[in-house]
Amino acid sequence: MKVEDPIKKSIAKANRNKRRRLRAKQLENVQRPSLPTNVAVTTANAQQEPVKVDNDRAHEAEDLHPVHRDDADDAEASEHADVFTAAEEEPDPMPGPASTLTHAVREAYVRDFAAAAESRTCFLSSSAGVLRSLAGSRPEACPRCGVRSPQGGRTCPVTIITWEQPICVDVPVCWCTPCRAWYNVRPTELDCLPDTKPGWDLNLHRDGQHVLWWHQPLLQLFNLVSFRSRNLSAVAFCSALQDTWQRNGIRRPASVLATTLRKRLRQALLLYTDCQGAVDDYPEAHLAPGPVEL
Repeated sequence: MKVEDPIKKSIAKANRNKRRRLRAKQLENVQRPSLPTNVAVTTANAQQEPVKVDNDRAHEAEDLHPVHRDDADDAEASEHADVFTAAEEEPDPMPGPASTLTHAVREAYVRDFAAAAESRTCFLSSSAGVLRSLAGSRPEACPRCGVRSPQGGRTCPVTIITWEQPICVDVPVCWCTPCRAWYNVRPTELDCLPDTKPGWDLNLHRDGQHVLWWHQPLLQLFNLVSFRSRNLSAVAFCSALQDTWQRNGIRRPASVLATTLRKRLRQALLLYTDCQGAVDDYPEAHLAPGPVEL
């Protein structure tokens, strides 16, 4: 069953009533044309006798009046004449399923606002805990020689940029004695990408530098939306990103500078598009199992 939109229906009703009132006003202002009467012809050589009136033309003139139309136009005349007998305003339509659903959802939204906020807080805390656990896990062995690293070492502060919130983590930086090189957990292991070289090799991090890891779902969102809409800029996206953090009740950390966020997003996006191009060109059989597409 097709449900009519009550707003559209009320607008159509108002327009119809307006046309009826306008037509009624026009009908009141219409005056019946005066019919010709006997006209005396006075000439010097002619006798004065009345001129015969063509009754057929008189009847045709009467037929031009909207009240004296043929039966074929009676339906249209009655449609415009019903403003004199029927009520000018139609009764408001009964609330349909759409308006009933809107009212019910609005009441539940206001009633469950506190519970929904608590649910969102639990979700944000859970997702942040997972990334902190993965980032804080020390690599078991050197990726080059496979020698296990001793316990200890230093950590590097990293901020993971996600759509819902920024997550500050401490990533261990280990030293491999046989290779005489530093190594750490790569951002790709956390489904993230860096935007600078110190973001990839944390040993190059210096005091005062802010290391950002960009969550790949965030880069994927910006890439797809900007491609589909053709008018999404990095400035607008970063502004919406910070507004989302604020709505979630999370303050922007000191490591995230609003002035440089746009430039760093573009650098991470360049790496993302390059990696996606490599994945698309790579033989599918040689890739590790990834997320299942539903």
